[in-house]
Amino acid sequence: MFCPVCGKKNPDNARFCAACGRAFSHGSTTSVKPKASLVGFTKVLPFVGVAVVVVAAVLVISNLIGGRGSAQEIADELTASSQRVFDEGFSDDSVREYAAVFVDAMPPEGLEMLIEEGLVDSREGAIELVGESLLNSLSGQDSVFNKVDIEMKIVVGDEVDADYLDRVNEQFESHGKSIRATEGYILGGEVTITALEDVGVLDAGQTTTQSMGNTGYTAIKIGNEWYVWMTAVNW
Repeated sequence: MFCPVCGKKNPDNARFCAACGRAFSHGSTTSVKPKASLVGFTKVLPFVGVAVVVVAAVLVISNLIGGRGSAQEIADELTASSQRVFDEGFSDDSVREYAAVFVDAMPPEGLEMLIEEGLVDSREGAIELVGESLLNSLSGQDSVFNKVDIEMKIVVGDEVDADYLDRVNEQFESHGKSIRATEGYILGGEVTITALEDVGVLDAGQTTTQSMGNTGYTAIKIGNEWYVWMTAVNW
């Protein structure tokens, strides 16, 4: 699909033009609400008067199938892969990939715990829930995304303390899981927003950067591998 404004070629199901931000119309759509709610899937951040939704779950839009060798390796891959989602205008394919990889980036026991808690009934159900949560978090934000360019950077923050690891391991134990987290780091983010036109108090061309010291997600080490963990879910 080519943008009628700037002519850039975009994925057929893109919601925005990756070059100029023009919103695409795909006919009438019905808003789909999540079957369950996982607290902490999204963050709404004010950027100098400009309401921009930043999806904290973007932290896991990458090719993280299973664990990684370090927390920094996770952050580096997430930085590159999260940017692709914004660049592709949140196409259906990118949302699906995001959701599938989110589920697969957790420890396998994490998915088992979601099923045991009744939040989902299968891996496919978890993928559907994550995708729906993302789309719902973006609902009504077209006018903002059309006017700004967003760049994401995922950073490794402070090391979690022993109390945090104890709480995570207690969650594992309460569900009969034999795994243990031995190390962990808070995952933070930096979001840089450049106005493509006058929006809020930003003039066209102006840039502002906002830091998220704690996104609600951590990188935890289990065995010799690292995984993404959701700190806000009430297991």
